[in-house]
Amino acid sequence: MIQKTLRFLLAIGILALLLVALLFYFSPQKTPQFLDNDSVALKNSIAEIMDIEINGVKQRVLIRGKNLSNPILLHLHGGPGGPDRPLMDKNNNLEDLFTVCYWDQRGAGA
Repeated sequence: MIQKTLRFLLAIGILALLLVALLFYFSPQKTPQFLDNDSVALKNSIAEIMDIEINGVKQRVLIRGKNLSNPILLHLHGGPGGPDRPLMDKNNNLEDLFTVCYWDQRGAGA
């Protein structure tokens, strides 16, 4: 009985590791560019994800804006547990008015 339980737990552990690996593999490591009506990237726009190191800790920022001349807006979410950036994707016009730097709380997001 104990051996069956151990095998079951091992199988569950392996499946969990495979799921986590798949999530990391398919997680978005890029963000779509801002395009004009001809599907050409807007001049002077920015859409990139970058890792930065602060006090020896790797953290991730997403920088998006239709015009780099717009004021900068730093967006810090409250956490914990997961980034709220996906919630910002829908009906978000901040990126029309600002160059937005989304900074994921340490331990959240990527």
